[in-house]
Amino acid sequence: MCPRSELIFLPNGEEHKRLSLTGQYSEEQVPYKGYNTNQIIEGKVSERSYFECYDIIDPNYLSELSIWGQGPSETRTILFRFSKNKNVLNVTRRGQPGNLKTT
Repeated sequence: MCPRSELIFLPNGEEHKRLSLTGQYSEEQVPYKGYNTNQIIEGKVSERSYFECYDIIDPNYLSELSIWGQGPSETRTILFRFSKNKNVLNVTRRGQPGNLKTT
């Protein structure tokens, strides 16, 4: 996997990315954070999956290899798409600009 410094974020409302996933991913357990407080809850963990991908929104420019992190429900959807040989995803962030709690 490439370094975490290459994580893909979608901080703005209605921001769009077209991601080409390489098929390489890893799963980790990370400390669970409360939804409303964003504070770590001791003794609870959450599963996160990190997918290697390229941002191909601009067909004239191939981005650096990056990492896109997702939770369990999104991971199931992505792995289903992999099983159907679909490795390009159009991702749009729905939410208020700058609000990191919405995806």
